[in-house]
Amino acid sequence: MSKPSSSQKPTSHTVSDALLPRWVWGVFLLLIVAMLPVWPLAGRWFGVPAWAAFALLVSVVTSGFIAWVTLFVWKNPDDDEDSAA
Repeated sequence: MSKPSSSQKPTSHTVSDALLPRWVWGVFLLLIVAMLPVWPLAGRWFGVPAWAAFALLVSVVTSGFIAWVTLFVWKNPDDDEDSAA
């Protein structure tokens, strides 16, 4: 086994290193939990069981949220370097 040289510093990841803010991760978690078919929804919506229609609706909302985050919230560190040059 080789020991790492003293010139190499271990990388530490902090919250400020994240590419997405914490609220985005919270919304992701909320949408994923809402997508689970465990909610007691009875009846039918448009001829489909309510739980399935709700899961499908939340899936569409999740897709839209991911697209919005990708276009407007996500900060790519490479873009900052290119604009500075």
